[in-house]
Amino acid sequence: MKPLGLSPGRAPPMRNEGMQQEAVVRPSITFRLPTDADFPVLAEIRRDPHMQAMLMAIPDRTDDAAVRQWIERRVSEPNGLFRVICETQAQEALGFIQISQVNTRDLHGYGAVALSRRCTFPGAALLAMRELMRAARADLGLRKLMAEIRSDNVDAIRMNELCGYKVVGTLESHFADADNKRHDVLLLQRVLVSQRTN
Repeated sequence: MKPLGLSPGRAPPMRNEGMQQEAVVRPSITFRLPTDADFPVLAEIRRDPHMQAMLMAIPDRTDDAAVRQWIERRVSEPNGLFRVICETQAQEALGFIQISQVNTRDLHGYGAVALSRRCTFPGAALLAMRELMRAARADLGLRKLMAEIRSDNVDAIRMNELCGYKVVGTLESHFADADNKRHDVLLLQRVLVSQRTN
């Protein structure tokens, strides 16, 4: 499958300056399977305690072998999807998108986006969310994406709502962080195709 490249905006037309034409190259991002070169960034995300707490994942181990096993689990999950977000020109990893817990009968799954703290690419989160929804619909044939987000993860909630997700409930005291502090979790859904009842 050819990697999909997206850019924050349309590339401007060629400019005529005398006899020369100059193409203005805008940065873009690509979504692809992970490579060995992506390991440092993926490991950094996996080892970031604050980010993992926001993602509601508390890894037991984060040594190199454990991180590689985590990547392999994500890539090989049946009916799921895991793609690295990378800057197209430099092929530098920025984070990842994933779809997991796919129900192949009811056609829904749980989507997530994670960006490195070092990511400075403008609009990367929005582009990643758009690709997550596109891949869920076009590549996996899903009708709906679900998300569970800590109620204090305001930025993630806003981004999901911007992309059409709706809060459908609150799971009270649902997640215990590394300090065993309990957090409420919002349950969101994004319908990808029109819902019709018979």
